Amino acid sequence: MTRVKRKVKEVNYVESSASDDDLSSDNERPSPFRPRKRPAALSERPMKEIKKTSTDRVLSDAEASEGTSTTDEQRKESLQLAKNSCDSSAALEVYKAPTAEELVQTRSLIQQEEAQLDKLKIRHSDLLVQLQIIEQQQTLLSKSIEWRRSSISPFHSLPHDILAMIFQSSEDVSPWVWMSMNRMTRAVAMQTRSLWSKILITTDPSLSWSWSRNRWSFGRERCNTVLRLQRALARSAGGKVDIKLFIPYRNGTWLNTKDKAIVNDLITTLETAQFRISCLDLYDNQSSIIESLSLSKFTFSALEYVSLTTKMVSVFQRIQETATALRSLQLGIIPGEKLVWKMRTDNIITIMNLRTSPGNWGETIGPGIYEVISLAKNLSYLILHDTIILETVSKSTLVLPSLEHLVIDNCTLRIRLELPRLETLELSRSRVGVSGQDLVMPCLKELKLQRASEIVKGIKAPKLESLDMQTDVNSFIQLVECSIKKGYMAPRVLTLCVDNSRVDEDDFLTALDSIHSLRDLAFHGTGLRKKFFDWFAGASLASKSKSPRRTPICTQLQRFRLDGTYAGNKNTGKAMSKWLHQAVKVRQNAQYPLDEILFKESLDHEWERLS
Repeated sequence: MTRVKRKVKEVNYVESSASDDDLSSDNERPSPFRPRKRPAALSERPMKEIKKTSTDRVLSDAEASEGTSTTDEQRKESLQLAKNSCDSSAALEVYKAPTAEELVQTRSLIQQEEAQLDKLKIRHSDLLVQLQIIEQQQTLLSKSIEWRRSSISPFHSLPHDILAMIFQSSEDVSPWVWMSMNRMTRAVAMQTRSLWSKILITTDPSLSWSWSRNRWSFGRERCNTVLRLQRALARSAGGKVDIKLFIPYRNGTWLNTKDKAIVNDLITTLETAQFRISCLDLYDNQSSIIESLSLSKFTFSALEYVSLTTKMVSVFQRIQETATALRSLQLGIIPGEKLVWKMRTDNIITIMNLRTSPGNWGETIGPGIYEVISLAKNLSYLILHDTIILETVSKSTLVLPSLEHLVIDNCTLRIRLELPRLETLELSRSRVGVSGQDLVMPCLKELKLQRASEIVKGIKAPKLESLDMQTDVNSFIQLVECSIKKGYMAPRVLTLCVDNSRVDEDDFLTALDSIHSLRDLAFHGTGLRKKFFDWFAGASLASKSKSPRRTPICTQLQRFRLDGTYAGNKNTGKAMSKWLHQAVKVRQNAQYPLDEILFKESLDHEWERLS
């Protein structure tokens, strides 16, 4: 009997915990340590009575409807129905539907809260409007302050002609940049003729023209429409204009068919200012396209600078006929084209740049180039690229009495040169002069030799001050033996970029020490070994054995520079830095100090002063 009661209590405990889970409003699980209390509706009636009454009611209904006795299965179903009806009745008693009064009260509260929300929205919008007004006022006040501050700045006190000179000094800056600063600079820029004189005529559709630079390119006003060209010509106000044409092409013809009509209209508009053209650049264009334009009808009476090729025949001839004020000529020589330049005897050309395009050519253009150069008696600056002039010309001596600057790149000039006033000479991968004869330049001050594998027997330049060589050790030794030791030149400044300095190192150092006039020595792109620093210091550096001290090389030296950029790997720069620091100390202790010593280990480092 005691065991039965204990089982009934455990069953009641399980049922009460399950019903509590179903009826709890917070869906919280009951504590495992103590059972939750049953609802009042279930605690008043014992569970046995509820099961009994519900079972009797179900059995009586079933017997009345079927008129038969109940089986064991029907009894189990009746017990399950009784349990479910008990749970549903308890739930209905806990969760009651709101009454009519509660519904009315809830609807009233909803209306009140909606009204409050509408008021807050209206207030929020009003505050946003006020905030926008305040921000606008702040912007206006800040602009006003900037304007007033700029109005009292010393910049506004500058005269307009001084501002115009400042604007003109920046050649690569478009006038649109100056116009965007303030009203004063806008007015000055619009009234300065020279700012609008550089014009680029093009139909280039490439993406390199960004939206911010659609009006200009490298200081030039970009004109791809007639309206823009007319505006630029009008703002130049009758002054000289600098014209550059760049017309895209493909396979030797127009890139687009519509470009031809556009360019023809632009050239027709430019014809109204033909007497104002001082500079004309046609070099980077297809010759057949230039020939199809009406430039051959222009009169270039004010032309001072021109850049074109010999295949632009009609324009080439027209410039020879009408360009009486021409001072600078850049000419691209096409192989196979006969160079015929009708040079006036009274020409005033001072600058000439002749470039021969690569191709199968030999001595055919040599006489033409020789005649063009020799007739320019006022020539002061000459640049030659890829040119061959041999001794087969009628006059093997080229006399240029006014030439001061000469640049020769990848050329062979097997003729005698007389350059009495030449001051600067640059030779790069070239052969100059007649074999067995010295090159005499009595006024030469600066000489730059780059890969000059074959030079004449000697260079006589008694006034030479600076020598810059980028060559191999043997060429340097040859120049010292043939020119410096004989007294033909005595440079005070020497800049070297020597290849294979490890070959014949003793001869190289001996030749370097023989330049007694040297005061400034610089190395760049050259990897120097420890032996150089031993000779430079006059002692064996970092040696345990005491070697006899000797006199350092270049004892008269005042300034020394060493640039380790492109001299080798990182270890090369570190090693040279180590040896140079030691050599400087030893040289100073030996009473051979230098006024200035500079060292740069690599491209990422700055110049370091060691003295």
